[in-house]
Amino acid sequence: LRMISFSFSTALTPYGMCSKEECEERQRMNEVSEFEAITHDTTFSGGKKKTRILDPSLAITKYRRSAAGLQRRNTSRSFDQLMHTWKYLSSTIVVYQRVHKNEQYENGNQKASSFSKVVSFVNDRIRAIQVDLVLSQAAQQQQAQKSLLFHHETIKKLQLEFVRYHILSLYLLSDLENTTLFEPKFSCQALMTSIVAYFEITTDDNNDDGDDEMFCYTVLCQLVANFHPENSWMKSNQYLFDFYCRNRNNSKSD
Repeated sequence: LRMISFSFSTALTPYGMCSKEECEERQRMNEVSEFEAITHDTTFSGGKKKTRILDPSLAITKYRRSAAGLQRRNTSRSFDQLMHTWKYLSSTIVVYQRVHKNEQYENGNQKASSFSKVVSFVNDRIRAIQVDLVLSQAAQQQQAQKSLLFHHETIKKLQLEFVRYHILSLYLLSDLENTTLFEPKFSCQALMTSIVAYFEITTDDNNDDGDDEMFCYTVLCQLVANFHPENSWMKSNQYLFDFYCRNRNNSKSD
């Protein structure tokens, strides 16, 4: 997975990727992933299954559908926290397929999880990041234009990394027979979400080399939809093509 070199630390701190409120709530509800637990093992002991204990430094905000008429309870993360979260997910969870944190794990006592479990976990956390990115963009609109431009450029790099990740995970799991472990449709929808989000904040002021790469991915999605009608929902919005072609023509004329 080719990464963009973000200048964000991957040092883990308690509640750095998930609020204390959500951590406490999820512990009460026993909604703790193996990638967030102090102890990886949840085997049965004396007829009862051990409860995973959530590690606040490993916990990552979980995606939650907003209920009608209800406000989101948990505080959204800062932009720096979102960058830190993705860097940790992509450089640790995706690469090692396990938590690579302390002496127990470094000695190899913790087995790597299946890649389908990794993708299921990471995809959910990306959806939560996307929600908080929308909130961060709304807050950033109040900032100076120069700061807003940098903000958009960073988000574009982040969305590009999301797309690379989704394409890679779809390819690596393409021959998985047990679809209960991995649902390709959800990954494809997440892929399209990132593509659309990328072009929605692309303007004449922040065109960069990633635009060509992203447009190629967009074309590939369109081709898949054309040759496989059952995947028609993968069709890209026409405005993406119009927008890209218009901007490329403008840059050539300049």
